[in-house]
Amino acid sequence: MRFILLTLAVASLQSTAHAAPALNAVFKCPVRGPHRACIEVTLLREGAEGRDGIFPYIELPSKGPQFMRLWGRIDGGPQTEFMLKLDWEQAWRPDDGAAFPGIAYLGRSPENNPIILTDRGKFEITTAGIDLALSDFYLIDARRWKVVTRLFSPDRGEYIFTSATKIGVWDDARKLCISAPMSEPGLLRITPENCAARPAPAAKIEPRLPSTPQDGFRSIVQTLIGIDPKPNLTPSEEEQEITWAQEQAARGLTMGNLVPERTTLRHIRRALPDAPNEEMGDIDRVWTRWGGMGVGIDVFRIKGSNILVVEYSNDPC
Repeated sequence: MRFILLTLAVASLQSTAHAAPALNAVFKCPVRGPHRACIEVTLLREGAEGRDGIFPYIELPSKGPQFMRLWGRIDGGPQTEFMLKLDWEQAWRPDDGAAFPGIAYLGRSPENNPIILTDRGKFEITTAGIDLALSDFYLIDARRWKVVTRLFSPDRGEYIFTSATKIGVWDDARKLCISAPMSEPGLLRITPENCAARPAPAAKIEPRLPSTPQDGFRSIVQTLIGIDPKPNLTPSEEEQEITWAQEQAARGLTMGNLVPERTTLRHIRRALPDAPNEEMGDIDRVWTRWGGMGVGIDVFRIKGSNILVVEYSNDPC
C-alpha cells in the first residue's frame, strides 16, 4: 500500500513538473510602452502542402479560447514548453475589415525565429514550422536578377518604399512608421524616416497629363510611367492605356518613391523560376504588368536604385 501511494505521489509530481506554463497572446499592438515597434501579422504553420495553414485552423468567430503547445523563450530566457492561449473571440474585430485577427509581432531573434508579444513579454517561438505569412512583394536586384528578400505580410498597415534601404510599414491607426518586417534577424524599430515618401493624407495622387498640342499618345504614356506604350493600338485602346498608366503611376507614388519598370518575363523568371512562362495566354511580354489565368505581376523600381519591387501573385483558382 505504501509503495502504491509513493508511486502515485511521484506520478503527481511528474505531472505537475510537466505542466506547461501559460501565456496569453497579445493581438493588438500597444499604443505606448516599450513594445510600440510592432505590427500585427498572421502566423502560419507549415504542413504537407507548405506554409498555408492558418495557425491554428479556426472558423471565426471562435467559441472560446484555444490553446497551443509551443516551445520558446520568454525575454531571452531558457527554452521551455509553453501553453499559448489564443482568445480569438475577444481579439476578433469584425468592424476593422480584417477576416482574421493578427498577432502582435516584434521581430526575429538572432536564430531567426519569430518573436511575438504576450502578457509575459517577448516570446520567441522555437517550434519548427511556424512563421509569418509572406507577402506578394519581392525585392529583386536588377543587376543580377536575384531576390534580395521577400517581405512578410502585415495584417494592417501599408508598405512605403522611400529608398532601397528605407522601407517601412505605416500604421495609420497609431500614426507610426515601423521598419519593414524582413526575413533576417532583428527586432522591428520605429523609423519615421522610412515612411518619409508617404504622401500627405490630403494629397490627391493623380499624375498630370501633358497638355501641349504636340504631346501625342506615346508622349503621354512616357511622361506618366517613363516607358514606351504598346504599339498599334486603336483610339479606344490608347485611351484605356492612358488610364492604366495613370493608375499605375499613381499607385507607385502612393507606395512611396516607386516608378513602373519595363522588363520581360524572361528576366522575371531568372529571379522567380515559378513565374509563368512566356507562352501563357494573355501575358504581355514587354510591359510592366502581366495578367491571365490567375497570375498578376507588377514591376516597380525604387527611385535612385537598382532594386525592383515585384508584386507577384499566382492564384490559379
